[in-house]
Amino acid sequence: CLRLELPNIFHGLQVWDTPTPPALNRCSFHPAGLSHSTQFRTIQLSQTTGITFFFCFGEIYAIHAHTRRTPSAQSTYQLLSRRRQASVTWVYIPISGEDYIALLGARMMEKSSARCICLILRMKLAGDVVVGFTYSQEASYLVLSKSRPSTIIHNTLQSSPISVIGAYTTQKDDNLPIDPFRCPLIEKNPPFQDAYFSLSPLNGTSRIRLFNDKDYGFCLGILLEFHNGAQRSLGQCRVGIDRSEDYQKPVCICFRRQSYTRPGISGLLQATMVTCTERQEHSHDSRDWTCFRLQGELEFWFSLYETRLTVIAD
Repeated sequence: CLRLELPNIFHGLQVWDTPTPPALNRCSFHPAGLSHSTQFRTIQLSQTTGITFFFCFGEIYAIHAHTRRTPSAQSTYQLLSRRRQASVTWVYIPISGEDYIALLGARMMEKSSARCICLILRMKLAGDVVVGFTYSQEASYLVLSKSRPSTIIHNTLQSSPISVIGAYTTQKDDNLPIDPFRCPLIEKNPPFQDAYFSLSPLNGTSRIRLFNDKDYGFCLGILLEFHNGAQRSLGQCRVGIDRSEDYQKPVCICFRRQSYTRPGISGLLQATMVTCTERQEHSHDSRDWTCFRLQGELEFWFSLYETRLTVIAD
């Protein structure tokens, strides 16, 4: 007969999506407590060109690892219920071929839901990238990997948000002090309901890709590439899904804010039309465009249907 033998140190029954899961005592999780029965999914970062997080009301419902075999997050999106599909916001984090995640951390906010996870990905070239709500309030920071993680781990629950996320590294910690995280604190109120915040420098931009709404034409997201090989994303960059426009060696970025209505939603919604130019001297077909040189920082507020962009000059 068959008999199930458990190890001397038993953490419960875990189900993994890989035949060679990492040892739990080599992993760091947020929150630290694990249930006795957990189904884990893993992201092998050596094969990953980007990560899409599916958010709803501040909670992560799914995570997609972009690879050569799965370049679009559509397959993961299809696994969500139809009700959830209609309400999730896509947050894409690019990982260029020259960059990597050097450290993974979490921002723990005292007054938020236990499942409202705010992650900080410290990229070697792109710097600190914040994923999730960052509204200004008392918070503490947790380091999930002091050295370069090889695997990101998260649990999965049917029809429920992800509640545990962690990292596994094969490298030894060097015990050197860690520079403080650069996490923007939002002092002003969000411009609309359920808004997410993203921020990126503009200096050193070599290429810009705009993702636009196919029905209304306004900008959903922006992917920026830099001369040092880094990439940053703003808003919803639904790679392989939405229509996109590429600008090589852009000089200016131009906005036109507008309001619009959408069937089934009451009231006016905010949106932003965006274009780029490769010449400083240029013109538009109307006067309500505002143009900026690629200097300073770009703030991008976004939700499922709304956007608002602001350039902060140096």
